Amino acid sequence: MGRRVLVLLFLLLILTGVLSSFKIFAQEKQEFAPDAVLVRFEDNATEAEKDESLSFVGARREKRLNKIKVERIKVPFNKVKETIDKLGKNRKVKYAEPDFVATKTVIPNDTYYSSQWGLPKIKAEGGWDKTHGGDYAPVAIVDTGIDDSHPDLSGKVIKRANFTSDPDVDGDGHGTHVAGIVAATTNNSLGVASLGYDTKLISVKVLDNTGSGYYSWITNGVIWAADNGAKVINLSLGGSSDSQALKDAVSYAWGKGVVIVAAAGNSNNSKALYPAYYTNSIAVAATDSFDNKASFSSYGSWVDVAAPGVSILSTYKGGYAYLSGTSMATPFVSALSSLVFANNPSFTNQDVRNKIETTAERIAKTGIYWTYGRIDACVALDCVILVATPTPTLTLTPTPFATPTPTLIPSVTSTPTPSPSPVPGTNGLAVIYYDKIDFTGKSVSRIDPTINFNWGSGSPDSSIGSNTFSARWIGKILPQFNEVYTFYATTDDGVRLWVNNQLIVDNWNNQSVTEKSGTIDLLAGQKYDIKMEYFENRRNAVAELRFSSSSTPKQIIPSFSFSLN
Repeated sequence: MGRRVLVLLFLLLILTGVLSSFKIFAQEKQEFAPDAVLVRFEDNATEAEKDESLSFVGARREKRLNKIKVERIKVPFNKVKETIDKLGKNRKVKYAEPDFVATKTVIPNDTYYSSQWGLPKIKAEGGWDKTHGGDYAPVAIVDTGIDDSHPDLSGKVIKRANFTSDPDVDGDGHGTHVAGIVAATTNNSLGVASLGYDTKLISVKVLDNTGSGYYSWITNGVIWAADNGAKVINLSLGGSSDSQALKDAVSYAWGKGVVIVAAAGNSNNSKALYPAYYTNSIAVAATDSFDNKASFSSYGSWVDVAAPGVSILSTYKGGYAYLSGTSMATPFVSALSSLVFANNPSFTNQDVRNKIETTAERIAKTGIYWTYGRIDACVALDCVILVATPTPTLTLTPTPFATPTPTLIPSVTSTPTPSPSPVPGTNGLAVIYYDKIDFTGKSVSRIDPTINFNWGSGSPDSSIGSNTFSARWIGKILPQFNEVYTFYATTDDGVRLWVNNQLIVDNWNNQSVTEKSGTIDLLAGQKYDIKMEYFENRRNAVAELRFSSSSTPKQIIPSFSFSLN
Protein backbone atom coordinates (compact mmCIF):
# COMPACT_ATOMS: atom_id res chain seq x y z
CA MET A 1 0.00 0.00 0.00
CA GLY A 2 1.40 3.37 -1.05
CA ARG A 3 2.37 5.86 1.53
CA ARG A 4 -0.40 8.29 2.35
CA VAL A 5 0.41 11.74 3.52
CA LEU A 6 -2.27 13.35 5.61
CA VAL A 7 -1.95 17.04 6.10
CA LEU A 8 -2.91 17.87 9.65
CA LEU A 9 -5.31 20.77 9.94
CA PHE A 10 -4.93 22.92 13.01
CA LEU A 11 -7.95 24.78 14.23
CA LEU A 12 -7.56 28.55 14.31
CA LEU A 13 -8.98 29.40 17.70
CA ILE A 14 -7.59 32.93 18.14
CA LEU A 15 -8.24 34.59 16.34
CA THR A 16 -10.46 32.44 12.67
CA GLY A 17 -26.20 60.81 -2.66
CA VAL A 18 -29.78 60.75 -2.27
CA LEU A 19 -31.41 57.40 -2.86
CA SER A 20 -34.94 58.75 -3.08
CA SER A 21 -37.03 61.78 -2.30
CA PHE A 22 -37.32 60.36 1.21
CA LYS A 23 -36.19 57.38 3.27
CA ILE A 24 -38.16 55.76 6.09
CA PHE A 25 -37.01 53.00 8.43
CA ALA A 26 -39.49 50.48 9.80
CA GLN A 27 -39.53 46.86 10.83
CA GLU A 28 -41.56 43.70 10.40
CA LYS A 29 -44.66 44.24 8.22
CA GLN A 30 -43.34 47.28 6.35
CA GLU A 31 -46.88 48.65 5.93
CA PHE A 32 -48.39 52.08 5.54
CA ALA A 33 -51.92 53.43 5.81
CA PRO A 34 -53.82 52.44 2.63
CA ASP A 35 -55.87 55.64 2.57
CA ALA A 36 -53.62 58.41 3.88
CA VAL A 37 -50.57 60.43 2.85
CA LEU A 38 -48.35 62.88 4.72
CA VAL A 39 -47.76 66.05 2.70
CA ARG A 40 -45.68 69.20 3.26
CA PHE A 41 -46.50 72.17 1.07
CA GLU A 42 -44.01 74.86 0.14
CA ASP A 43 -44.03 77.80 2.54
CA ASN A 44 -45.25 80.17 -0.17
CA ALA A 45 -48.32 78.03 -1.01
CA THR A 46 -51.63 79.75 -0.18
CA GLU A 47 -54.51 77.91 1.45
CA ALA A 48 -56.44 78.15 -1.80
CA GLU A 49 -53.53 76.57 -3.71
CA LYS A 50 -53.32 73.79 -1.15
CA ASP A 51 -57.04 73.03 -1.45
CA GLU A 52 -56.80 73.06 -5.24
CA SER A 53 -53.84 70.65 -5.15
CA LEU A 54 -55.69 68.21 -2.88
CA SER A 55 -58.90 68.41 -4.90
CA PHE A 56 -56.93 67.55 -8.05
CA VAL A 57 -55.83 64.20 -6.55
CA GLY A 58 -59.17 63.46 -4.88
CA ALA A 59 -57.84 64.04 -1.35
CA ARG A 60 -59.01 66.00 1.66
CA ARG A 61 -57.33 67.30 4.77
CA GLU A 62 -57.62 65.24 7.94
CA LYS A 63 -55.17 66.58 10.54
CA ARG A 64 -52.15 68.86 10.80
CA LEU A 65 -48.75 68.14 12.40
CA ASN A 66 -48.32 71.79 13.25
CA LYS A 67 -44.75 71.97 14.49
CA ILE A 68 -43.34 70.67 11.20
CA LYS A 69 -46.08 72.04 8.87
CA VAL A 70 -47.07 68.56 7.68
CA GLU A 71 -50.65 67.52 6.98
CA ARG A 72 -52.18 64.07 6.98
CA ILE A 73 -54.58 63.86 4.04
CA LYS A 74 -57.17 61.22 3.22
CA VAL A 75 -56.84 59.71 -0.25
CA PRO A 76 -58.82 57.10 -2.20
CA PHE A 77 -58.29 53.60 -0.81
CA ASN A 78 -55.17 51.86 -2.15
CA LYS A 79 -54.23 54.94 -4.18
CA VAL A 80 -51.31 56.03 -2.04
CA LYS A 81 -48.57 55.56 -4.64
CA GLU A 82 -50.57 57.22 -7.40
CA THR A 83 -51.36 60.16 -5.14
CA ILE A 84 -47.72 60.60 -4.15
CA ASP A 85 -46.63 60.47 -7.79
CA LYS A 86 -49.10 63.22 -8.73
CA LEU A 87 -48.25 65.42 -5.75
CA GLY A 88 -44.56 65.00 -6.48
CA LYS A 89 -45.06 66.84 -9.77
CA ASN A 90 -46.82 69.77 -8.11
CA ARG A 91 -44.47 72.75 -7.64
CA LYS A 92 -46.38 73.79 -4.52
CA VAL A 93 -45.63 70.45 -2.77
CA LYS A 94 -42.32 70.13 -0.93
CA TYR A 95 -42.72 66.40 -0.34
CA ALA A 96 -45.33 63.67 0.07
CA GLU A 97 -44.91 60.26 1.61
CA PRO A 98 -46.93 57.31 2.97
CA ASP A 99 -47.99 57.21 6.61
CA PHE A 100 -45.92 54.18 7.51
CA VAL A 101 -46.59 51.66 10.26
CA ALA A 102 -43.65 50.97 12.56
CA THR A 103 -43.51 48.07 14.99
CA LYS A 104 -41.57 47.45 18.15
CA THR A 105 -37.98 46.32 17.87
CA VAL A 106 -37.22 42.98 19.52
CA ILE A 107 -34.79 43.25 22.42
CA PRO A 108 -34.13 39.81 23.94
CA ASN A 109 -34.35 39.25 27.68
CA ASP A 110 -31.31 36.96 27.81
CA THR A 111 -29.28 37.61 30.96
CA TYR A 112 -26.03 38.67 29.28
CA TYR A 113 -27.43 40.32 26.16
CA SER A 114 -26.15 43.71 27.28
CA SER A 115 -22.58 42.42 27.03
CA GLN A 116 -22.98 41.08 23.48
CA TRP A 117 -21.79 44.12 21.53
CA GLY A 118 -21.66 42.27 18.22
CA LEU A 119 -25.44 41.87 17.85
CA PRO A 120 -26.40 45.56 17.98
CA LYS A 121 -23.34 46.41 15.89
CA ILE A 122 -24.74 44.40 12.95
CA LYS A 123 -28.29 45.64 13.68
CA ALA A 124 -29.61 42.24 14.71
CA GLU A 125 -32.67 43.67 16.43
CA GLY A 126 -34.03 45.11 13.18
CA GLY A 127 -33.38 41.79 11.45
CA TRP A 128 -35.24 39.86 14.16
CA ASP A 129 -38.31 41.97 13.48
CA LYS A 130 -38.30 40.40 10.03
CA THR A 131 -37.59 36.77 10.95
CA HIS A 132 -36.46 34.53 13.79
CA GLY A 133 -35.38 31.78 11.42
CA GLY A 134 -36.53 28.31 12.44
CA ASP A 135 -36.35 24.83 10.96
CA TYR A 136 -35.99 25.90 7.32
CA ALA A 137 -32.24 26.43 7.06
CA PRO A 138 -30.19 24.40 9.60
CA VAL A 139 -26.57 25.40 10.12
CA ALA A 140 -23.95 22.65 10.31
CA ILE A 141 -21.20 23.45 12.81
CA VAL A 142 -18.24 21.56 11.36
CA ASP A 143 -15.91 21.81 14.31
CA THR A 144 -15.03 20.13 17.64
CA GLY A 145 -18.64 19.06 18.22
CA ILE A 146 -21.47 20.70 20.15
CA ASP A 147 -22.37 20.20 23.79
CA ASP A 148 -26.13 19.92 23.33
CA SER A 149 -26.59 19.44 27.07
CA HIS A 150 -25.79 23.13 27.56
CA PRO A 151 -29.00 24.80 28.80
CA ASP A 152 -28.76 27.52 26.15
CA LEU A 153 -28.46 24.92 23.35
CA SER A 154 -31.08 22.47 24.57
CA GLY A 155 -33.19 21.16 21.67
CA LYS A 156 -31.17 23.03 19.06
CA VAL A 157 -29.11 20.14 17.63
CA ILE A 158 -31.26 18.05 15.26
CA LYS A 159 -28.53 15.75 13.86
CA ARG A 160 -24.94 14.90 14.64
CA ALA A 161 -22.02 12.96 13.21
CA ASN A 162 -18.43 12.29 14.26
CA PHE A 163 -15.52 11.80 11.84
CA THR A 164 -12.69 11.92 14.38
CA SER A 165 -11.05 9.27 16.52
CA ASP A 166 -12.35 10.91 19.72
CA PRO A 167 -15.79 10.36 21.28
CA ASP A 168 -18.59 12.58 19.97
CA VAL A 169 -18.35 15.18 22.73
CA ASP A 170 -16.95 18.70 22.62
CA GLY A 171 -13.93 18.22 24.82
CA ASP A 172 -12.39 21.46 23.57
CA GLY A 173 -15.33 23.89 23.84
CA HIS A 174 -14.66 25.70 20.57
CA GLY A 175 -17.53 24.13 18.63
CA THR A 176 -19.98 24.86 21.44
CA HIS A 177 -18.88 28.49 21.51
CA VAL A 178 -19.37 28.79 17.75
CA ALA A 179 -22.77 27.07 18.00
CA GLY A 180 -23.95 29.56 20.60
CA ILE A 181 -23.12 32.51 18.36
CA VAL A 182 -25.21 30.93 15.61
CA ALA A 183 -28.19 29.63 17.55
CA ALA A 184 -28.18 29.85 21.35
CA THR A 185 -31.79 29.85 22.50
CA THR A 186 -32.85 33.48 22.48
CA ASN A 187 -35.31 35.45 24.60
CA ASN A 188 -35.41 32.69 27.23
CA SER A 189 -34.26 34.80 30.21
CA LEU A 190 -31.04 32.78 30.26
CA GLY A 191 -27.44 33.32 29.24
CA VAL A 192 -26.83 34.75 25.79
CA ALA A 193 -28.79 35.59 22.65
CA SER A 194 -27.83 34.46 19.16
CA LEU A 195 -28.25 36.03 15.75
CA GLY A 196 -29.92 32.86 14.49
CA TYR A 197 -32.59 33.06 17.22
CA ASP A 198 -34.73 29.96 16.40
CA THR A 199 -32.28 28.48 13.88
CA LYS A 200 -31.51 24.75 14.23
CA LEU A 201 -28.04 23.19 14.34
CA ILE A 202 -26.29 20.12 12.98
CA SER A 203 -23.21 18.97 14.90
CA VAL A 204 -20.40 17.62 12.73
CA LYS A 205 -17.30 16.74 14.74
CA VAL A 206 -14.22 16.90 12.51
CA LEU A 207 -11.68 18.24 15.01
CA ASP A 208 -10.52 16.22 17.97
CA ASN A 209 -10.55 17.30 21.59
CA THR A 210 -7.28 19.19 21.14
CA GLY A 211 -8.83 21.27 18.35
CA SER A 212 -7.10 19.73 15.33
CA GLY A 213 -8.04 17.26 12.63
CA TYR A 214 -7.10 15.78 9.26
CA TYR A 215 -8.33 17.26 5.99
CA SER A 216 -9.93 13.88 5.31
CA TRP A 217 -12.11 14.35 8.42
CA ILE A 218 -13.11 17.84 7.28
CA THR A 219 -13.85 16.62 3.77
CA ASN A 220 -16.10 13.82 5.04
CA GLY A 221 -17.86 16.20 7.40
CA VAL A 222 -18.61 18.79 4.73
CA ILE A 223 -20.00 16.17 2.35
CA TRP A 224 -22.07 14.53 5.10
CA ALA A 225 -23.52 17.88 6.17
CA ALA A 226 -24.51 18.71 2.59
CA ASP A 227 -26.21 15.32 2.24
CA ASN A 228 -28.04 15.56 5.57
CA GLY A 229 -30.07 18.72 5.40
CA ALA A 230 -27.64 21.55 6.11
CA LYS A 231 -28.42 24.76 4.23
CA VAL A 232 -25.38 26.50 5.71
CA ILE A 233 -22.00 25.03 6.70
CA ASN A 234 -19.89 26.91 9.24
CA LEU A 235 -16.13 26.27 9.06
CA SER A 236 -14.42 28.13 11.91
CA LEU A 237 -11.17 26.37 11.10
CA GLY A 238 -8.47 26.41 8.50
CA GLY A 239 -5.09 25.23 7.31
CA SER A 240 -2.34 26.84 5.27
CA SER A 241 -2.06 23.93 2.78
CA ASP A 242 -4.19 23.79 -0.35
CA SER A 243 -6.03 20.52 -0.97
CA GLN A 244 -7.93 19.41 -4.04
CA ALA A 245 -9.98 16.99 -1.93
CA LEU A 246 -11.07 19.75 0.45
CA LYS A 247 -11.82 22.06 -2.46
CA ASP A 248 -13.88 19.32 -4.12
CA ALA A 249 -15.87 18.84 -0.91
CA VAL A 250 -16.66 22.56 -0.72
CA SER A 251 -17.68 22.56 -4.38
CA TYR A 252 -19.85 19.49 -3.78
CA ALA A 253 -21.69 21.24 -0.95
CA TRP A 254 -22.11 24.38 -3.05
CA GLY A 255 -23.54 22.29 -5.86
CA LYS A 256 -26.10 20.92 -3.38
CA GLY A 257 -27.33 24.46 -2.72
CA VAL A 258 -25.44 24.99 0.56
CA VAL A 259 -23.85 28.28 1.65
CA ILE A 260 -20.31 27.65 2.94
CA VAL A 261 -18.86 30.18 5.40
CA ALA A 262 -15.22 29.93 6.52
CA ALA A 263 -12.80 31.78 8.79
CA ALA A 264 -10.16 33.87 7.04
CA GLY A 265 -7.61 33.20 9.77
CA ASN A 266 -5.72 34.95 12.52
CA SER A 267 -2.26 35.59 11.12
CA ASN A 268 -2.65 39.36 10.56
CA ASN A 269 -1.49 39.01 6.97
CA SER A 270 -2.91 38.30 3.53
CA LYS A 271 -1.74 34.70 3.19
CA ALA A 272 -4.39 32.26 1.99
CA LEU A 273 -6.19 30.01 4.46
CA TYR A 274 -8.17 26.97 3.33
CA PRO A 275 -11.07 26.35 2.86
CA ALA A 276 -11.86 30.10 3.20
CA TYR A 277 -9.76 30.89 0.12
CA TYR A 278 -11.85 28.72 -2.18
CA THR A 279 -14.23 30.55 -4.51
CA ASN A 280 -17.30 28.73 -3.20
CA SER A 281 -16.63 29.79 0.41
CA ILE A 282 -17.55 33.13 1.96
CA ALA A 283 -14.28 34.17 3.63
CA VAL A 284 -14.80 36.10 6.87
CA ALA A 285 -12.48 38.55 8.64
CA ALA A 286 -12.95 39.83 12.20
CA THR A 287 -13.67 43.37 13.42
CA ASP A 288 -13.71 44.97 16.85
CA SER A 289 -16.42 47.06 18.50
CA PHE A 290 -15.13 50.19 16.74
CA ASP A 291 -15.44 48.58 13.28
CA ASN A 292 -11.68 48.32 12.96
CA LYS A 293 -9.99 45.19 11.66
CA ALA A 294 -9.20 42.97 14.62
CA SER A 295 -5.46 43.11 15.30
CA PHE A 296 -5.08 39.38 14.63
CA SER A 297 -7.41 39.04 11.64
CA SER A 298 -6.15 37.91 8.25
CA TYR A 299 -7.16 40.08 5.34
CA GLY A 300 -6.82 40.52 1.58
CA SER A 301 -8.63 40.73 -1.73
CA TRP A 302 -9.73 37.09 -1.30
CA VAL A 303 -11.62 37.92 1.94
CA ASP A 304 -15.27 38.67 1.27
CA VAL A 305 -16.87 40.17 4.39
CA ALA A 306 -16.14 41.01 8.02
CA ALA A 307 -18.08 40.42 11.23
CA PRO A 308 -17.58 41.01 14.98
CA GLY A 309 -14.81 38.77 16.30
CA VAL A 310 -13.26 40.38 19.39
CA SER A 311 -14.43 39.53 22.91
CA ILE A 312 -17.50 37.58 21.79
CA LEU A 313 -19.53 36.07 24.65
CA SER A 314 -21.08 32.68 23.96
CA THR A 315 -21.80 29.20 25.32
CA TYR A 316 -18.75 27.29 26.57
CA LYS A 317 -18.34 24.06 28.56
CA GLY A 318 -21.62 24.32 30.42
CA GLY A 319 -21.15 28.03 31.07
CA TYR A 320 -20.14 31.08 29.06
CA ALA A 321 -16.86 32.63 27.97
CA TYR A 322 -15.45 35.47 25.90
CA LEU A 323 -13.36 34.31 22.95
CA SER A 324 -11.85 36.22 20.05
CA GLY A 325 -10.99 35.23 16.49
CA THR A 326 -12.20 34.87 12.95
CA SER A 327 -13.64 31.64 14.38
CA MET A 328 -16.08 33.88 16.27
CA ALA A 329 -16.78 36.20 13.32
CA THR A 330 -17.67 33.36 10.95
CA PRO A 331 -20.79 32.13 12.81
CA PHE A 332 -22.35 35.61 12.61
CA VAL A 333 -22.26 35.26 8.83
CA SER A 334 -23.54 31.67 8.99
CA ALA A 335 -26.46 32.70 11.20
CA LEU A 336 -27.31 35.57 8.86
CA SER A 337 -27.21 33.17 5.90
CA SER A 338 -29.79 30.98 7.63
CA LEU A 339 -32.03 33.98 8.36
CA VAL A 340 -31.80 35.18 4.75
CA PHE A 341 -32.88 31.71 3.59
CA ALA A 342 -35.80 31.80 6.03
CA ASN A 343 -36.81 35.29 4.93
CA ASN A 344 -36.60 34.35 1.24
CA PRO A 345 -37.64 30.68 0.79
CA SER A 346 -37.15 30.82 -2.98
CA PHE A 347 -33.52 31.97 -2.71
CA THR A 348 -30.65 29.85 -3.98
CA ASN A 349 -27.34 29.75 -2.16
CA GLN A 350 -25.98 32.25 -4.70
CA ASP A 351 -28.90 34.56 -3.95
CA VAL A 352 -28.17 34.36 -0.22
CA ARG A 353 -24.49 35.07 -0.74
CA ASN A 354 -25.24 38.02 -3.01
CA LYS A 355 -27.68 39.44 -0.49
CA ILE A 356 -25.20 39.30 2.39
CA GLU A 357 -22.29 40.69 0.39
CA THR A 358 -24.09 43.51 -1.41
CA THR A 359 -25.83 44.73 1.74
CA ALA A 360 -22.69 44.74 3.90
CA GLU A 361 -21.81 48.09 5.42
CA ARG A 362 -18.76 49.58 3.75
CA ILE A 363 -16.85 50.45 6.87
CA ALA A 364 -13.32 51.87 6.80
CA LYS A 365 -10.75 49.81 4.85
CA THR A 366 -13.41 48.02 2.82
CA GLY A 367 -11.79 47.26 -0.51
CA ILE A 368 -8.44 46.89 1.25
CA TYR A 369 -8.91 44.35 4.05
CA TRP A 370 -12.08 42.76 2.61
CA THR A 371 -14.15 43.20 -0.53
CA TYR A 372 -17.67 44.06 0.58
CA GLY A 373 -17.78 45.30 4.17
CA ARG A 374 -19.02 44.34 7.64
CA ILE A 375 -22.31 42.43 7.53
CA ASP A 376 -25.56 44.29 8.24
CA ALA A 377 -28.36 41.95 9.35
CA CYS A 378 -31.08 44.58 9.14
CA VAL A 379 -30.42 45.54 5.53
CA ALA A 380 -29.78 41.93 4.47
CA LEU A 381 -33.21 41.02 5.86
CA ASP A 382 -34.97 43.94 4.16
CA CYS A 383 -35.89 45.89 7.26
CA VAL A 384 -35.15 49.19 5.51
CA ILE A 385 -37.87 50.59 3.24
CA LEU A 386 -37.10 52.91 0.39
CA VAL A 387 -40.19 54.51 -1.12
CA ALA A 388 -40.68 56.63 -4.26
CA THR A 389 -38.60 56.48 -7.40
CA PRO A 390 -34.92 56.16 -6.54
CA THR A 391 -32.25 58.09 -8.35
CA PRO A 392 -29.38 56.09 -9.82
CA THR A 393 -26.90 54.78 -7.29
CA LEU A 394 -23.37 53.47 -7.57
CA THR A 395 -22.92 49.72 -7.89
CA LEU A 396 -20.43 48.24 -5.44
CA THR A 397 -17.67 46.66 -7.53
CA PRO A 398 -15.55 44.09 -5.70
CA THR A 399 -11.80 44.48 -5.76
CA PRO A 400 -10.37 41.92 -8.21
CA PHE A 401 -9.17 38.75 -6.55
CA ALA A 402 -5.43 38.33 -6.41
CA THR A 403 -4.01 34.84 -6.06
CA PRO A 404 -1.51 34.70 -3.22
CA THR A 405 1.04 31.93 -3.02
CA PRO A 406 0.00 29.70 -0.09
CA THR A 407 2.46 28.35 2.43
CA LEU A 408 2.33 24.57 2.31
CA ILE A 409 3.08 24.14 6.00
CA PRO A 410 0.19 23.55 8.42
CA SER A 411 -0.24 26.57 10.66
CA VAL A 412 -0.35 26.15 14.42
CA THR A 413 -1.94 28.71 16.70
CA SER A 414 -2.37 28.97 20.43
CA THR A 415 -5.50 28.92 22.53
CA PRO A 416 -7.53 32.14 22.15
CA THR A 417 -7.12 34.85 24.73
CA PRO A 418 -10.58 35.84 25.94
CA SER A 419 -11.27 39.53 26.49
CA PRO A 420 -13.74 41.35 28.74
CA SER A 421 -16.82 43.31 27.80
CA PRO A 422 -18.48 45.54 30.42
CA VAL A 423 -21.91 44.68 31.76
CA PRO A 424 -23.87 47.66 33.09
CA GLY A 425 -25.91 47.75 36.29
CA THR A 426 -24.78 45.86 39.38
CA ASN A 427 -22.08 43.83 37.62
CA GLY A 428 -18.50 44.77 38.36
CA LEU A 429 -16.49 45.79 41.40
CA ALA A 430 -16.64 48.90 43.56
CA VAL A 431 -13.28 50.66 43.55
CA ILE A 432 -11.68 53.61 45.29
CA TYR A 433 -8.61 55.17 43.67
CA TYR A 434 -6.31 57.16 45.97
CA ASP A 435 -3.86 59.90 45.09
CA LYS A 436 -1.09 58.34 47.18
CA ILE A 437 0.38 54.84 47.23
CA ASP A 438 -0.68 54.17 50.85
CA PHE A 439 -4.46 54.57 50.30
CA THR A 440 -4.51 58.19 51.45
CA GLY A 441 -4.93 61.57 49.82
CA LYS A 442 -7.56 62.63 47.31
CA SER A 443 -9.85 59.77 46.23
CA VAL A 444 -12.25 58.86 43.42
CA SER A 445 -14.92 56.15 43.66
CA ARG A 446 -16.54 54.30 40.78
CA ILE A 447 -17.58 50.85 39.52
CA ASP A 448 -15.15 48.99 37.27
CA PRO A 449 -16.71 46.20 35.13
CA THR A 450 -13.43 44.25 35.16
CA ILE A 451 -9.82 44.74 36.21
CA ASN A 452 -8.02 45.07 32.92
CA PHE A 453 -6.01 48.30 32.84
CA ASN A 454 -2.83 49.56 31.27
CA TRP A 455 -2.61 53.25 32.14
CA GLY A 456 0.98 53.56 31.00
CA SER A 457 2.30 56.82 32.43
CA GLY A 458 -1.23 58.03 33.14
CA SER A 459 -3.72 57.41 35.92
CA PRO A 460 -7.31 56.14 36.36
CA ASP A 461 -8.77 59.65 36.68
CA SER A 462 -7.71 63.19 35.91
CA SER A 463 -7.96 64.07 39.60
CA ILE A 464 -5.53 61.29 40.55
CA GLY A 465 -1.81 61.95 40.21
CA SER A 466 -0.05 60.15 37.37
CA ASN A 467 2.20 57.21 38.24
CA THR A 468 1.78 57.43 42.00
CA PHE A 469 -1.55 56.11 43.25
CA SER A 470 -3.28 53.13 44.85
CA ALA A 471 -6.58 51.30 44.39
CA ARG A 472 -8.84 48.93 46.29
CA TRP A 473 -11.50 46.87 44.47
CA ILE A 474 -14.23 45.15 46.54
CA GLY A 475 -17.22 43.01 45.57
CA LYS A 476 -18.45 39.46 45.02
CA ILE A 477 -17.46 36.77 42.55
CA LEU A 478 -19.82 34.06 41.30
CA PRO A 479 -18.08 30.94 39.89
CA GLN A 480 -19.85 28.78 37.31
CA PHE A 481 -18.24 25.44 38.22
CA ASN A 482 -17.42 23.38 41.32
CA GLU A 483 -13.69 23.47 40.69
CA VAL A 484 -10.33 24.71 41.83
CA TYR A 485 -9.83 28.19 40.37
CA THR A 486 -6.49 29.83 39.71
CA PHE A 487 -6.42 33.64 39.95
CA TYR A 488 -3.69 35.57 38.13
CA ALA A 489 -2.84 39.15 39.12
CA THR A 490 -0.63 40.97 36.62
CA THR A 491 0.61 44.31 37.90
CA ASP A 492 3.27 46.97 37.91
CA ASP A 493 3.79 47.53 40.92
CA GLY A 494 2.40 45.79 44.03
CA VAL A 495 -0.73 43.69 44.44
CA ARG A 496 -2.63 41.71 47.08
CA LEU A 497 -5.69 39.54 46.33
CA TRP A 498 -8.20 38.00 48.73
CA VAL A 499 -10.90 35.52 47.67
CA ASN A 500 -13.35 34.27 50.31
CA ASN A 501 -11.26 36.24 52.84
CA GLN A 502 -8.17 34.17 52.00
CA LEU A 503 -5.02 35.99 50.88
CA ILE A 504 -4.05 34.03 47.75
CA VAL A 505 -1.75 36.57 46.06
CA ASP A 506 0.70 38.68 48.09
CA ASN A 507 3.22 40.56 45.97
CA TRP A 508 3.50 43.99 47.61
CA ASN A 509 6.69 45.14 45.89
CA ASN A 510 8.03 47.77 43.52
CA GLN A 511 8.45 45.83 40.29
CA SER A 512 8.06 45.81 36.54
CA VAL A 513 5.06 43.98 35.04
CA THR A 514 4.78 40.65 36.87
CA GLU A 515 2.11 37.93 37.04
CA LYS A 516 1.48 36.18 40.35
CA SER A 517 -1.15 33.47 40.91
CA GLY A 518 -2.99 31.67 43.66
CA THR A 519 -5.58 28.88 43.80
CA ILE A 520 -8.76 28.30 45.76
CA ASP A 521 -11.59 25.74 45.65
CA LEU A 522 -14.96 27.37 44.83
CA LEU A 523 -18.54 26.14 44.46
CA ALA A 524 -20.76 27.00 41.50
CA GLY A 525 -23.59 29.43 42.20
CA GLN A 526 -22.18 30.65 45.51
CA LYS A 527 -21.01 34.24 45.83
CA TYR A 528 -17.62 34.83 47.43
CA ASP A 529 -16.05 38.02 48.71
CA ILE A 530 -13.21 39.29 46.55
CA LYS A 531 -10.83 42.18 47.26
CA MET A 532 -7.78 43.36 45.35
CA GLU A 533 -5.36 46.09 46.45
CA TYR A 534 -2.82 47.68 44.15
CA PHE A 535 -0.26 50.47 44.18
CA GLU A 536 1.67 52.18 41.43
CA ASN A 537 4.95 53.94 42.16
CA ARG A 538 6.26 55.94 39.19
CA ARG A 539 6.39 53.20 36.61
CA ASN A 540 4.26 51.72 33.85
CA ALA A 541 0.82 51.48 35.52
CA VAL A 542 -0.73 48.04 34.86
CA ALA A 543 -3.44 46.12 36.75
CA GLU A 544 -5.08 42.99 35.32
CA LEU A 545 -6.99 40.14 36.98
CA ARG A 546 -7.60 36.79 35.29
CA PHE A 547 -8.80 33.35 36.33
CA SER A 548 -8.99 29.81 34.99
CA SER A 549 -10.24 26.37 35.96
CA SER A 550 -10.43 22.99 34.27
CA SER A 551 -13.64 24.14 32.53
CA THR A 552 -12.73 27.82 32.13
CA PRO A 553 -9.95 29.02 29.82
CA LYS A 554 -7.58 31.58 31.26
CA GLN A 555 -9.20 34.95 30.71
CA ILE A 556 -9.76 38.38 32.15
CA ILE A 557 -12.52 37.79 34.69
CA PRO A 558 -15.71 38.86 32.85
CA SER A 559 -18.02 41.46 34.31
CA PHE A 560 -20.93 39.06 34.73
CA SER A 561 -18.85 37.05 37.22
CA PHE A 562 -18.62 40.10 39.50
CA SER A 563 -21.33 41.85 41.50
CA LEU A 564 -21.38 44.59 44.10
CA ASN A 565 -23.21 42.51 46.70
